[in-house]
Amino acid sequence: MKKRYIYFLGIGIVVFLFVIVGIVTTLSNNNNINANDADVPEEVSELIDKYYSAFKKGTEESIEYIHFEDDEIKEVYLKSGSYLIDYRIEDIEKVNEQLYALTTLAKTNTSVLHQGDEFKKVYNFVGNIDGEWYFMNGISHIPESISDNLDPSKYTYDDEKIVNKEDVILPEFP
Repeated sequence: MKKRYIYFLGIGIVVFLFVIVGIVTTLSNNNNINANDADVPEEVSELIDKYYSAFKKGTEESIEYIHFEDDEIKEVYLKSGSYLIDYRIEDIEKVNEQLYALTTLAKTNTSVLHQGDEFKKVYNFVGNIDGEWYFMNGISHIPESISDNLDPSKYTYDDEKIVNKEDVILPEFP
């Protein structure tokens, strides 16, 4: 009787551990894109994962995946010292064959410093420029050549703390 109890207890523990591993795996993969669910090409999904993984290490790591239309903004991004703490992709929308819009909830070291420990909604994009997929961290970095069907009003912020690009005074870097 005692051996039987130990046997069933052992099986119960093993089953419990498998359930816990399954739950943890599912929760840790919530940030990842499932190309089938989002109808996103595999190379777009892979780029998104690579960018966010690199951005967790900092701007120096993530810069290789990003396209900027403005070299001064690129320099500011690189020198910002920002890094990703956590993120959740809320939505991916196919704008056209060359452009995907991401609505993401993100938490960075700078957003936490300035706005508290909350997720902030950000609009990012992945676009195919001259045959290569790039991440774009704002609507102003989307080249006109891939902006067909893009409605900028869908990707504007209503937060009064957000500064328009036209109002930014860029610092001088040595």
